[in-house]
Amino acid sequence: MYWNLSVCLLNPFSQLNNRKFSLPWAYCYNLEYNDNPKHFLREWWLWKKIDNDSQLIDKMFKDSIGGKKTKLNHVLKYLKSNISANLHILVDLSKVPQSFFDFLKTWKLKNQIVLHLVVWDTLTFNQVGKVKDLVECLKYVTIWSLSWESITFDETKNWIEIQKIYDEIVFIQMQTSLSITEYIKKINSDWIKYSETSPVSFLDAIPFKDWDAFIILEPDAEKISSITKAFEVSINENKRKDFNNFNSLFITKPLSHSLLSVLKAPYSIYENNVLLEKISWESILKILSDNEIRVLQLWNQKNLRLINKSFNNEVAVVYDGHKKIRCESLYNEKNELVAQENKILLDRRSEMENLFELSMFAISVNDQNVINKYVQFLKEKELDYLIIDFNIKKVFSNMDLKKNQVWPLDLHKFLLNYFSIND
Repeated sequence: MYWNLSVCLLNPFSQLNNRKFSLPWAYCYNLEYNDNPKHFLREWWLWKKIDNDSQLIDKMFKDSIGGKKTKLNHVLKYLKSNISANLHILVDLSKVPQSFFDFLKTWKLKNQIVLHLVVWDTLTFNQVGKVKDLVECLKYVTIWSLSWESITFDETKNWIEIQKIYDEIVFIQMQTSLSITEYIKKINSDWIKYSETSPVSFLDAIPFKDWDAFIILEPDAEKISSITKAFEVSINENKRKDFNNFNSLFITKPLSHSLLSVLKAPYSIYENNVLLEKISWESILKILSDNEIRVLQLWNQKNLRLINKSFNNEVAVVYDGHKKIRCESLYNEKNELVAQENKILLDRRSEMENLFELSMFAISVNDQNVINKYVQFLKEKELDYLIIDFNIKKVFSNMDLKKNQVWPLDLHKFLLNYFSIND
């Protein structure tokens, strides 16, 4: 006989930073996860502890510096065989570890490294000067362009904005007459006026040419979807028809011999050139299914869309005994609200109490009564539960988690132990 566990993901994608719940009846743990809920949710979806993005990047460059077999080997081999090729790196300054700069310092190939810096606030912009001071001491490294995160990694698929950064890299469309030092002073003199302006390239920059290599060093696969598609089309014009939302008016430059490298696959049909981080998981969903443990997933429309979008690169498998239901607010013929989605979520959870060993759902709510109703139901049925509040980074539970679990919790092992499954 299996235990029955109910998991509630509370406000995984909302921004209710000032909202807090008073749950004196719950056992409370402090969460130590990073601020990105998508990363946390990926662990729930895959049921496996994964390294955070900064650790992935850090290890990649440390391995390269240490002479170990590295995910950059394919790129480095390509550059060795094409001495005239430049290595372009598009990098968000808010996410690069020190090992990246150590990698630049220890560069031994004759190929030029070209940096395209991405900033998103005053804090990361201040790092531009530090990078500039560093590369001035390096023979083979230069900074060719500067852009803003909201333009370069545009998740809204605004192709006008994507065209701007693409043009700056491959055409040098908006070359400034200012040096980097002068440009930094200009921006700092009036941040409000100049922030979020069009990307710029600097005096020594030249256009991206065929046979060059391009690394998009951004760990959030969603954010690089548009810019990656632009370069895929540059390398193979036939790819244009494969992307349903690719703007037909987008202007690309033929780069058929170039090498494109991304950290993670930004969409399911990405197949060109190099993946620096190939993620393969043995999903515990299959393990649960093989052990006849049934899983119920209840989502409102927003959370279902965002969760599917976040995880479609990692796993897209539905197993027998696993049921996913979307719950939306109910309106009558007069467009009057009959039942809110949160009520429907809780009602469906109550209806299916005896049908599933593991149930999980996500709600965005700042109403204490909704949570109280959910917990009251759990108490009446004597069910185990975990409520994970992403706003305040707390976990509420009526279990002691066997008292030997510490955060960050290895969710994969926890569930296997909870259902007494030998992995």
